[in-house]
Formats: sequence, structure tokens, C-alpha cells
Amino acid sequence: MSVSDIRVHQRSGLGFTAIGYGGAPIGNFNGAFTEAEAQETISQAWDQGVRYFDTAPGYGNGLSEYRLGHALREQSSRYPHLWPPGLLQLAMFVGRNKSYLDAALSTTAALSQWKVDDEPAFHERAIATIVDHGMGLPIFPAHRLKTWSAVRAEVASGLPDGARSAMLAAVNRLLAVRFKERHPLRTATQALGFVAKED
Repeated sequence: MSVSDIRVHQRSGLGFTAIGYGGAPIGNFNGAFTEAEAQETISQAWDQGVRYFDTAPGYGNGLSEYRLGHALREQSSRYPHLWPPGLLQLAMFVGRNKSYLDAALSTTAALSQWKVDDEPAFHERAIATIVDHGMGLPIFPAHRLKTWSAVRAEVASGLPDGARSAMLAAVNRLLAVRFKERHPLRTATQALGFVAKED
């Protein structure tokens, strides 16, 4: 088997390389990676022919997703023909979270509703919202801080206007809505898992 061998996913018909890149390590899963080290490992995998990159929200609470998204933008800026498959893979991750999307709101309406007109003022409000969050669990403001910081860094890197506007609108919406803070089934499952370990 070689890296360049292509496998086809039966349900979707999508093709991907036989060898993939697991994104857990760059989420600092088993040790700390600097941003430069993370981007270097992704670039090395790319140079070796890998075109299947796996990540998940649990890999560093989104750090792996952010780093792979940044790498996608970098590679696709150099090779524009890669945008469609890269965006398709990102859309597949969004698909896993579709229950959190507002199906009744069109993209155009959402972008208009959450548009950021004054970036400096928005970032000041964002900091205030993150610091004075009023949430019981620290994980939720941590997610907000991480996402806002990632978007601010991407926007500062010189995104095209459309992407810049969409990213700012998305994080504006994130900061404006309440997180679902109660997850009783997950809490019960975790509690049972802890109890089982005591045996």
C-alpha cells in the first residue's frame, strides 16, 4: 500500500488517500506542539501525498480543527484547485453538528443579521462578553475564547473580504447566543464510567 492509493467511501462516493493524517497530536493530545511544529507536520504529510486529514472537537478542545483549517487555507491559497475538496471535508464536519444549525435561516439572512460593521468595537465587546460570561461551567467561556482568538488570528492574516465578513459574523453569533449547558445523558454516562472504574 502506498500513500497515493485511493480508497472510495461507499456511501458518499468520495475518494481519499489510503493513508490519512490523524489530527489528535496537533491538538496537544499527548504533548505540546507549537503552532510552527503543527503546521510543519501537516506540510510534511501533504508533501508525502496525504490528502485525508482527520480531526475532531475533542482533540485539544478544537485546537486540532483550528490548525487543520489554517493549513487548508494556506495550501488552498497556493493551490486554488484544492478549495472545493477542502471545503467539502469541512462541510462534512459541519454535517455532524447540523442539529445546532438554524435550518429556517438562510445563509444570506444570517450573514446580514450577524454582520460586524465595526471590527475594533466588536473585539472590545467580544472580550467583555468572554470575561463577564455568567456561565456556570468554565468550559463554555473557554470555547468562546478559543474560537474568537482563532477567528481574530485568521482575519488578521489577510482573508478575502467575503471570508472575513463570514467569519466575523459567525463568531458574533456564537458570542450572542446561550450555550446548551445541561447534558444529562452525557453526565450520567460519564458518572457510570467513573463508578465502573472503582470496581
